[in-house]
Amino acid sequence: MSDFASLLGNLQHSAASLSKRQGCDDDDKHSRAKKRGRKIDAKDFPPVEKIFLLCPAGVQTGGPEALHQLCDQLNRITNIPSYMVYVVSEGNGVSFASRAKMPAAYRSYKS
Repeated sequence: MSDFASLLGNLQHSAASLSKRQGCDDDDKHSRAKKRGRKIDAKDFPPVEKIFLLCPAGVQTGGPEALHQLCDQLNRITNIPSYMVYVVSEGNGVSFASRAKMPAAYRSYKS
């Protein structure tokens, strides 16, 4: 398994654990909406105020570059501030790489 796949798996595990601890169960909320006979739409969610894109720190491949390009485009065409957040794999989860710097190859992107 690649380092990125491992990091992604750890991130999914961490997010699921956090959601359960905070009592967030979107699947249950959506199931209730469907049982009431209505479709789920944007009104079911709060407005988006910021976007944080998680990216493995120190990795320069197509995936992280695509994330930087997405962040760049979100900042250019929306009024929603978008940010890159660099993370590292740590045990069974991920942690923020607070000292990580944007790779030089991606500096042309507004992220």
